[in-house]
Amino acid sequence: MLIQKNKTVLSFIKPTPAWATWVFRIVFLLTTATTIIISSEPDITDQVKVKLSVYLKAFDFVIWGLARGIGVSKEEITHEQKEVDDVQNT
Repeated sequence: MLIQKNKTVLSFIKPTPAWATWVFRIVFLLTTATTIIISSEPDITDQVKVKLSVYLKAFDFVIWGLARGIGVSKEEITHEQKEVDDVQNT
């Protein structure tokens, strides 16, 4: 895999950006709430409830994998921290 400097790369060993973590958390909470609502609905058959629950949880795993797979290079973190330090020192 080609790794470019100062770019976000697909990597499981680099830090995950905060926005990716929050996207996963929001999606996880929404799919969990949806699963609870679906499972308590009496008009939906049990077979459909199970399928929908499995699909929603599979979607959670996909989003989790994407959130964990987006890494930030150290150069990008260092560059952003330098900009923050420069702003704070002025």
